[in-house]
Amino acid sequence: MIILAGQSPSPSETMVLPTEDIYFSLIEKNGSILNLGKTKIIINGALAFDGGIFTTEFDGNESDVNRIEDNINFLIDPIEPLKLGSVVSIKIQTFDLDDKIYNFEYVFKIIPNHPILIESSPKSLEKIAYPQIMHFSFEDVISDVNSSSIKIMLENNVLLESGSFNDEFCTSKSDIIKVLDGAIVRIDFKNFLKNGSYKIRYFAENSIGGSLFGELNFTVNLVEATLPDLFPQIVYEGGVRGLERVANLGIGDSVLLKWHKPFSRSYKGSAFFAVYQSEDRLGIFDSLPKYIANPGILNGNINGLRSGTLYAFAGRAFEVYAESFTTDGMNPLNSDFYVVPEPTTITSNIGTSDLVINVDSTDGYPEYGILLLNKTEVVRYISKIPNAFILESGFRGLSGTTPSIFVPGDSVEIFLSCQDKNSNIITVIPTASDGYAIDRQLNEIGTLVTDYSDEDRKFFQGFDFCGYHRALPQKTLQGIDDCPSYLGGEFNGFRGFNLFDRMVSREEVLLDQTGEPVILLKRIWDGITCSCANLRGQHPKLKSCNSCFGTTFSGGYDQFLYKRRIDGRVMVKFGDTVEDLKLSQQSHMQVEYEPSCWTLPAPAVRDRDLIVRFDYTNDIEYIYEVLDVTKEKLVFRHFTRQRLRLKRLDKTDIVYTYPIDYSLIRSYGELLV
Repeated sequence: MIILAGQSPSPSETMVLPTEDIYFSLIEKNGSILNLGKTKIIINGALAFDGGIFTTEFDGNESDVNRIEDNINFLIDPIEPLKLGSVVSIKIQTFDLDDKIYNFEYVFKIIPNHPILIESSPKSLEKIAYPQIMHFSFEDVISDVNSSSIKIMLENNVLLESGSFNDEFCTSKSDIIKVLDGAIVRIDFKNFLKNGSYKIRYFAENSIGGSLFGELNFTVNLVEATLPDLFPQIVYEGGVRGLERVANLGIGDSVLLKWHKPFSRSYKGSAFFAVYQSEDRLGIFDSLPKYIANPGILNGNINGLRSGTLYAFAGRAFEVYAESFTTDGMNPLNSDFYVVPEPTTITSNIGTSDLVINVDSTDGYPEYGILLLNKTEVVRYISKIPNAFILESGFRGLSGTTPSIFVPGDSVEIFLSCQDKNSNIITVIPTASDGYAIDRQLNEIGTLVTDYSDEDRKFFQGFDFCGYHRALPQKTLQGIDDCPSYLGGEFNGFRGFNLFDRMVSREEVLLDQTGEPVILLKRIWDGITCSCANLRGQHPKLKSCNSCFGTTFSGGYDQFLYKRRIDGRVMVKFGDTVEDLKLSQQSHMQVEYEPSCWTLPAPAVRDRDLIVRFDYTNDIEYIYEVLDVTKEKLVFRHFTRQRLRLKRLDKTDIVYTYPIDYSLIRSYGELLV
């Protein structure tokens, strides 16, 4: 029998370029032999191949038919590009030598002659549970997208037309971003939509007048009511709302808190971060938060805790207009946190129009801010004196409350209720460790390690090749001529047994004899996001940005300078690796080569770092990506070797354009010499 396989474009594929070649294979099975002279190929009703030759319309430069064992491979290069928006029909008829007939047919679709909507939020028929910024991504890889032609309507209201947003509905954060072969529209509503059903209609043109019309329906059913305008809803950078990590610092009474950046939804607003602390996990939100961090602060230490006590922590962001709240005047816990003041009480009667709130004390309260009087009225004060808050006209009864009468003994507290409602609670027990702050546990459970800065700081002296130790590495590695009169012998002028230094020093000598110097490029995992990281994203194999080199962070990699060597390079020992050729019926020939190597415990290497290897002429041989790292443990948290599994990157990879700074290596070497 004869079967059809390896179609490219694949059957039913859409968005195919009109210039793409057509490829497929006819495979002989069970002893059948294909009769090429009787094989016919018909494309959209036109004869493309007959009697062993291609017809004039389909005999392009790439057109070819060849046999590889039992596979007869056809590559068809049409002279004229296929029609935009057309459905291409491929029909194949062939015979075997016994004149048994075989018929095959499949179709695919060419990219249309107008822009397309490749991504949107909301999507059609989506149910929205939280306020969001809407975005629409248009693309036309043939004729580009005319961004000024884009029009978007919500029901009968125009949101965007002729490059301008309707400021009745949209904030200044709404924008149109021109990208390669397309445009991205982002719409930020001043007041998000109420619950109900909606229809969005959109229109876009390309540079040759091709038009796209479309619509999508969605519903809004908010999980929680939208807050008043004074306190817009808050979103976070990344996928974690609230606290991301609470880590024991190992000094007995302190923990480290980390969270993602909260975004201000209004250009007039500032997003602060409130931290809750309690020994009662379930009741943590029953009282005011303990601390406040200023906008831009993403981590901080909590000190003065009781060692061995289980604490629960949570964090919620809250947003206020910049001129309505400050941390000035609050008592600082440390450089990162301010202590939320305890509630105070009213000391004299207050009428519905009074603008002075007399209290027991204003110590620890902000210089200006927002107060909640007796749990019923929200007011804003502009200044304070030791025993009173001063208001201005119009600052009573805010946030939908009503000015009321208050009497001595009524409570006054700082108003921080306008927060997101995440319930991410993390528990931790502050304890004292052996002097190493590892920051690698969450709730005393190990987490993925991306920071090995503590390993990079470790130092060992290395062999001095003097005293009782001979200068021959062979003797040193065998431990010959150690002084037998006491444990460990003499090492670097000291007597005693330093296991870690001994073990790593021997590894270093072995590397110097059998290893090779490479350059280590450490992948950047945080910092400034590269401009190429847009809403459309990018497949990991399609790295094309020479600013981030596919990492999505500006710079991409940091070149590591190893200060134990004059050339600034890191010594590694590569093992023997088989280089194999892989050939399958549906793919081209591929080279498979995944070597492994080992190196010292410092500097710490982690997944996705790069190893730049050199040949005997000191030219770059290949660049290798670290797939995973295995650390050989000696004692406690000391490691003697790092074993790396690598993947060789193709010479076409964008990382080969990374600007390795050889002047750094030379200047460092000259400094040591």
